[in-house]
Amino acid sequence: MAIKINPTTNIPTENSTDFQWIGWHKALKQRYGLKTANTLFLEAWRERNNSSANTTNLRNYLTKNKINVNKSAWDYVADFGDDTGDIISGFFGFGKFITYSLVIILLVGIAMVVLWIGRNPAQAVSTGVALRTGGAMGKLK
Repeated sequence: MAIKINPTTNIPTENSTDFQWIGWHKALKQRYGLKTANTLFLEAWRERNNSSANTTNLRNYLTKNKINVNKSAWDYVADFGDDTGDIISGFFGFGKFITYSLVIILLVGIAMVVLWIGRNPAQAVSTGVALRTGGAMGKLK
């Protein structure tokens, strides 16, 4: 007969990771069922002051288990970025790191073009006209 440890005696602390919180919730679910586990989880979650464990991974797990923790504006941005990264990396078959790297490179390139236009508007206009007309406007002068 296996000895079952009471999960309520091993409550995660402020320094616990998202994986520890998830593991603790799973142990609570196994011992008490979903409804009681969710109640105990929320009570412990509200008592802690550190939000470092409030990650996308944890929020996705909690949503699947019908728990809603308060999300800050940054959490919404992080979740959107994570979900968007999943979609793009899945569509192109890249990993998330490569996808994020390509997006950053693209954004830096766009920023450089915007800065160039801001510093040299006359040259930007003439370059735009030349590109649009295939250089024909430059030959007419």
